[in-house]
Amino acid sequence: MYKLTINHLQTVVAIEENHGNMTQASRKLNLSQSALSHRLQEAETRLGIQLFHRRNKKLFLSKSGRLLYTSAKSILNQLHKTEFDIERMMGGLEHVIRFSTSSYDCYHWYPKVLKEFSIEQPGIDIEIVAEANQDPLYALRHGTIDLAITHLKSDPMYFSSVEIMDDEMVAIVPADHPLAKKKFLQHEDFEDQVFITNATKTMEGREYELFFKHGETLPKRILCAGHTDGVVNLVREKTGVSILTRWIMECYAPQRKVVQKRLSQKGIFIKWYAVTRKNTPPSEKVFLFLEKLKQLKQVKTIEK
Repeated sequence: MYKLTINHLQTVVAIEENHGNMTQASRKLNLSQSALSHRLQEAETRLGIQLFHRRNKKLFLSKSGRLLYTSAKSILNQLHKTEFDIERMMGGLEHVIRFSTSSYDCYHWYPKVLKEFSIEQPGIDIEIVAEANQDPLYALRHGTIDLAITHLKSDPMYFSSVEIMDDEMVAIVPADHPLAKKKFLQHEDFEDQVFITNATKTMEGREYELFFKHGETLPKRILCAGHTDGVVNLVREKTGVSILTRWIMECYAPQRKVVQKRLSQKGIFIKWYAVTRKNTPPSEKVFLFLEKLKQLKQVKTIEK
């Protein structure tokens, strides 16, 4: 028998997400402040630990409280998703598959895949969880999504991976930029450039790890655009240069004002994988979607 109820989990989440303000948290849950305090005290008593520390009239998660908050958030999200799916199934839907891709926010391939899959499997709905794209493997492991499309290496202890596509990382520069005349770009070509990225944080499997880390120079300035659309638009307007993948750039083709250049003479190549949880093998419906993803065409590389 579990020590905590859904009410207790909602209490911890509400307090943390309202910055430790009990008044705001109680309003969020439509409770009096005394009732919310009672729920919190009851949860701490049942667990025998302190979930929050109090400082300056606000509550801050303890180490144990942080662990519970993370689990509670995942459980409540999963419950909400399940309830929503059940409602949709009552309307005739058989199954919902949720997925996300890593880091990038371009789904140009999705409409064609969805259209074909919907004809083949009319009772299955496919849903993009865009907010999971910064760390789809985390979202996958915690049940927020059913499948991740990523070029990152996944831990075989927790995940199963299927290769779906080859791709190439390329520099994108304005069409009339001096670098556009070169057959390929080296690390030193970026030294005097403004480099545009969708995240200033160094991320696994991205341009720093695969390219810049192996050279002796870095761009003189980093400009964060926030998302891929912003990156391409800023390059097009001659604000700077960037590095993306060929697959992502298909979303913006044809871009007359932007050209793609190979990185180093041999190029930098990556693979995209469809990843599922290992401890809960994909359902028959997810497996069918996996088979459809395998049909994605390989991205053409830049001519040498």
